[in-house]
Amino acid sequence: MSATSSSLIETPPRPESELPALFAKVQTYGMIAAGLGLVLLLVAGFLTSWTEVWRGYLIAYFFWFGLSMGSLGIVFLYHLAGGRWGFIVRRPMEAGAVALVAMLVMFLPIVGLVLTSNPAVYVWLDPAKIASDPIIAAKGWYLNPGAWSSRALFSLGVFIGFAFILRQSSLRQDSAPDGDFSLASRMRQLSGLGVLFYVVLMTMIAVDWAMSIEPHWFSAIYGVLFIVGQGLSVFAFIIVMVSVLVRFQPFAAIINKDRLDEYGKLMLAFVVLWAYVNYGQYIIIWSGNIHEFTPWYLNRLGEGWIVLSVFLMLFHFAVPFALLLSRLLKRNLRLLTLVAGWVLVVRLLEIFWLIAPDFVNSFGSPLIALIMTYIAAHILLGGVWFMAFGWVLQRQPVLAANDLRNDPRAMKGQVAHA
Repeated sequence: MSATSSSLIETPPRPESELPALFAKVQTYGMIAAGLGLVLLLVAGFLTSWTEVWRGYLIAYFFWFGLSMGSLGIVFLYHLAGGRWGFIVRRPMEAGAVALVAMLVMFLPIVGLVLTSNPAVYVWLDPAKIASDPIIAAKGWYLNPGAWSSRALFSLGVFIGFAFILRQSSLRQDSAPDGDFSLASRMRQLSGLGVLFYVVLMTMIAVDWAMSIEPHWFSAIYGVLFIVGQGLSVFAFIIVMVSVLVRFQPFAAIINKDRLDEYGKLMLAFVVLWAYVNYGQYIIIWSGNIHEFTPWYLNRLGEGWIVLSVFLMLFHFAVPFALLLSRLLKRNLRLLTLVAGWVLVVRLLEIFWLIAPDFVNSFGSPLIALIMTYIAAHILLGGVWFMAFGWVLQRQPVLAANDLRNDPRAMKGQVAHA
């Protein structure tokens, strides 16, 4: 007998009519956080330097941009594979994907920095470095302000286009009395194309925005680290989101322990995949022992960084892995939400670990200054992200209507995915 959602919450569920007010609060709190973050970032700039502000801002940007990209990836996955787990969070994921518009706006300062050839973040913008470093000079055909900015804006434009088309098709499906099978087919086909663009363009973004910070170093698997990290972040966010939605109708009637167990398993899968990809890159680079490759890990295994590296091995992988093996934990809303929240916190540290050592060890950034600007930038960008997220969710039904996976005529064909 399937467990009902009544065992997940201790109080009676609140009516669906209160959901818009909830997301209005999310928007308001996001606006307040964004304002506070902007003030803190300006203060950090005066206390440290504007170079550190730009560097901390870029590192923090990767997390919130990744949350939107992970949301878009889940939308693609849902339309391709189905499953009731995806139906429940489809609208929040669409909102997270549409928040890419806000992320585009917040990326424009970085684009402006590159177009003005300010080398605060990217050393390959410094004419003196180009003249004295043959490796940077040889990569000039690819690493130059015009080409870099064009690729960045093109990629963001493509992702935003997918997000808007899928959301508009989803809303049109709501208004079809019996469900529009042609719309579902079209969204599935578009999602197949979207996955291809997602993998290719996200790999390019990882190379352009992050790997080029240290232009001498490269790794063929680097983009996969970001893609897998985005998947882990978004499944952790989904669990936190479900812990809120289950307190309202109609979610209280459809979220049960079986669904919760599925979300826990999916997060566990990405915890394992994250460890596999990171370990694979480490073994390949370390065993190869090639001068161009090993400094990236030497930067992260020396001085104080070794502490963070060990911390991530334990608390980004080993501890969540051990906890999520428990079926009882995955079916307990409170415990699973705590693990998901912890994963999100550790993801913030992992993104810092991925990028910050290059600034500190290779370009002399004071660590404390980078931490200050990183925290301030998170408050700013997180506020903007939740402001956009709440704004979108207020203006649409939070549970999709007339979805084929919720249609009694199609339910028999979905048993395998349920």
